[in-house]
Amino acid sequence: MTPQRAGSPDQALLLEQVSWMRRLARALVADRDLADDLVQETCVVALERAPREAGMLRAWLAEVLRNALRQHTRSQGRRLAREESAARPEALEPADKLVERVFLQRELVNA
Repeated sequence: MTPQRAGSPDQALLLEQVSWMRRLARALVADRDLADDLVQETCVVALERAPREAGMLRAWLAEVLRNALRQHTRSQGRRLAREESAARPEALEPADKLVERVFLQRELVNA
């Protein structure tokens, strides 16, 4: 078992909050796996750092979870931007353009 930092919530108290955090995460995101990742990240932060006010654990956990979601969203946006800037243009024509060109060629041959 890992040593508990001074002031961090008791592990048993934190475990009591997991189902509540999971419901909150699933209300915030549609992706079940992402919701579980956010809960795990929130638990890690809770074990590493203590809330400033011990009586406000749920509010603090909710804020940590929302921050984790914001960080994930920003990270995904940066990743998509990097992928778009690094992507090469398609080597082939889109299928609809190709079909249109073949159709026009057939009309020319028939004419």
